[in-house]
This record gives sequence, structure tokens and C-alpha cells, in this order.
Amino acid sequence: YETPEQALPVRPPEETWELCTTVNRSWDYAPQDNDYKPIERIVRIFTECVGHGGNLLLGVGPDAEGRFDPRAVEILKGLGAWIRPNAEAIYDTRRGLPDGLFNGASTLSADKRTLYLIAYDRAANYLLVKGLASKPTRVTRLDTGAELSTRGDLGVLWIDLTAAGTLNPNATVFKLEFEKPLCLK
Repeated sequence: YETPEQALPVRPPEETWELCTTVNRSWDYAPQDNDYKPIERIVRIFTECVGHGGNLLLGVGPDAEGRFDPRAVEILKGLGAWIRPNAEAIYDTRRGLPDGLFNGASTLSADKRTLYLIAYDRAANYLLVKGLASKPTRVTRLDTGAELSTRGDLGVLWIDLTAAGTLNPNATVFKLEFEKPLCLK
């Protein structure tokens, strides 16, 4: 298996892999290291890693007394707070869509009947997904259950976000349910 360090690979490995990174720049306790990654970046690293079929090893160095810097604790709490309502899109899922089909990360349920889209930015009132061979039977925002409408043809699906409400500043997950296992064009 592969274990890239401190940065997501440009082309994620096809086989088993794990990204090894830290909450700041140091693997061990370094009181002079104040370059902590913001929670938005940690969530994005985590979801992009999972969306490409990888695991994340997130390093936090305790001091000589075994205590963690409060900034590191806040990052871990923030990641946990994001995962809690979105756990369905993380656990027991597999690698999502190939690069270029969605502008964000994605995961797929084990039975391939649920696609989870992880959106980081809201540049417009819609999400665009390319390459789907079938239309979802239901689209919802995972953390609130808000139902969303779609339209599309020729392998392009537009998801209307006007009913989605205020999006999570770290990342918002959308759940697409399919009658049969997902197939791509």
C-alpha cells in the first residue's frame, strides 16, 4: 500500500492507500509550530482522501506531559462535529466518481445505490454531475434531509440548491439514491 505524506497525491493510488498528515507542520510536539491547518482544510483533506478510496492518518503531537495543544483539540472536535451528521457518506463507503465528473469529492455506498456528493463551495444555485447513466430517484441534503429537485439529460445532471438552505462552511453532503446500482456513461 502507499502512504503519501503531508499532501494529497495528484493522482490517487488505485490500490489501498493512506494519507499521513498533521494538524500543523510537526509530527511531534513543537511549541514553536503555530501553523495549524484550519478546520475547512482538514475536512477537505479528509473528504478528498476518502473520496479517492484512501484513509487519513492525522498526526497530533502531545507535549511531555501528554497534553495536546488546545488548537489541535479544536481541530479534532471540529472534524468530529462535521463527521457526525455526515457519517453515512464516510463509513462503509468506497471510492466515488472519477475525477472530472463532479467538482468536489464523492463516495459510493457498498451496494452502489447511493452516491454522496461532497460540495465545498456554492458558486451557483446548482450542482453539476456528469457521466451518470441513470437519474437518481431521490436527492437530499444529508445533514438536514431537505429534498432537492433535479433536471438533466445526456449524462448531465443539474441539482437545484435553492431548497438546500445555508450550506456548511466546511463541506455539504448531498445524497443521491438510485433504483439500481450506479452505472457511468
